[in-house]
Amino acid sequence: MQPDTNISELILKHLAGEASPEEGKQLREWRGAKPENEEEYLQTVRIWETSGRITATPSPIDLEAEWQKFRSRHFQEESKVIRLHFKQVIRYAAAAVLLIGILGGAWYFNGYNQYTTGAGQRQLVNLSDGTEILLSQNTTLTVPRTFNWWHRDLKLSGEAFFEVTKNPAKPFTAIGSKTSLRVLGTAFKMVATERINKVEVSEGKVAYWAVDKSDTLILTRQLSGTYEGQKLEKSTIADINFDSWQSGAFNFEQNSLASVLNQLQSYYVFSIKDPQNMLARPCTFTGSFTRQQLDDILSELALVVGLQYEFNDGELILKNLDCQ
Repeated sequence: MQPDTNISELILKHLAGEASPEEGKQLREWRGAKPENEEEYLQTVRIWETSGRITATPSPIDLEAEWQKFRSRHFQEESKVIRLHFKQVIRYAAAAVLLIGILGGAWYFNGYNQYTTGAGQRQLVNLSDGTEILLSQNTTLTVPRTFNWWHRDLKLSGEAFFEVTKNPAKPFTAIGSKTSLRVLGTAFKMVATERINKVEVSEGKVAYWAVDKSDTLILTRQLSGTYEGQKLEKSTIADINFDSWQSGAFNFEQNSLASVLNQLQSYYVFSIKDPQNMLARPCTFTGSFTRQQLDDILSELALVVGLQYEFNDGELILKNLDCQ
């Protein structure tokens, strides 16, 4: 809540004993208008009572400019004698500076840092607690400026892989539009969109819940949680490449070519154009890759399954497929 400047001045004049009877009446009417006004008044009183004990207040404010504004507003000279007592002036100024500092601090502490990826982009985000988050394409991560001060809460819209630094005193919470999760220290992939909401745990333990449900799933390594059709479900991840999205290590055993290319997309980020629907053919591949160049992987697929293709600007165009 940001108090009106005129009201703040009126409260300070009242506390300093400088308010006229008319100003006192105006302040009483304002305080009785709504509970929020009375709360604001009491907060200013607490600041005023504390200000007499202030010796130094670090502030990014231009104190000289603020002092000149304060001086012109509240000092009256008569025969070069200032009417306000010096002690009262110091207390009044300290309260004013403290009030400005609180308002500025509230603005800063309510702010956040935001990281966004577009189509075909990935971004690694390092947080102040040592946590690493790898954002997939079309994803937004919102991190409060106060992250890791009293808590470790953030918001995710999209898909990301988390490697969370362990800190039992500050549980880590990731919040999506429909689901949220909490961990102490673990690695997991979270998808939080309007259409898909799921988590896959690579290591550690995760508590996963829907914002409109009371029950919670506890998930450990190679377990996944999904929220679909107003239902939370736990299952075992059968795919051995479930965390290859982050690791870049792939193992295929008689996987269909469509499945191979789909899983490679999660790490290398490319689109597929298949005008002749060749991926519907029963072609399979057996082999493994660990963070190899995509060009090398595609060359090997071309040799094994007779794939002919073009690759331009992040798009794989399938031209022919001659598998036995």
